[in-house]
Amino acid sequence: AFEIDAPDHRAGEVRSPTLQALKPSDNGKSCVPAFMNVSQDISFSCAHVNPSSGREQLHLDKKGSLSETTPAPLACGGTAKKLVRVAFDDKGKGAIDLRYPDVGSVRLEASLTRDGATIEGAATFTAAPYRFGLAATVPPDGFVAGQSFALKLSSLNKAGAVTRGFDSGLLPGATGVLLDSCVIAPLRPGSG
Repeated sequence: AFEIDAPDHRAGEVRSPTLQALKPSDNGKSCVPAFMNVSQDISFSCAHVNPSSGREQLHLDKKGSLSETTPAPLACGGTAKKLVRVAFDDKGKGAIDLRYPDVGSVRLEASLTRDGATIEGAATFTAAPYRFGLAATVPPDGFVAGQSFALKLSSLNKAGAVTRGFDSGLLPGATGVLLDSCVIAPLRPGSG
């Protein structure tokens, strides 16, 4: 089985999940690396978990090859797969580069057929907003103290694009994000 460690991160950041192919030891009491000091073409696929569908693609490439703009997309859901060459070290661990430009939870799946046997594994990561954008709609009479006005909150990725998978209904519960307000001006009464 593949043991995959895909860290949670902020939308649009490049991260490096690790994977290790494990097999039973000769005595069957523990797991040991299935292979070491070798490069393998691993088949990757992905699925949207929360939200359960999405339009953004997952970007994958071999370790050290994925930049913030490298196009190496993988459509999540369905039968799409992407082969990525993974170099496994002397402990049987390898890594890839991953970038997901949206927010939400995504299941990353890996598989390899070797010597007639298939090795599979999966892990789920969550991409949180990189930052938030706020935009106020100016009322017809301008801003008046004590009067309500509309404020639009947008979840943004590292490139500054709006993330379509953001669910503001989860704030603050599941996300740990708390929105608050504070007065920044005027600093003291009568100062303008």
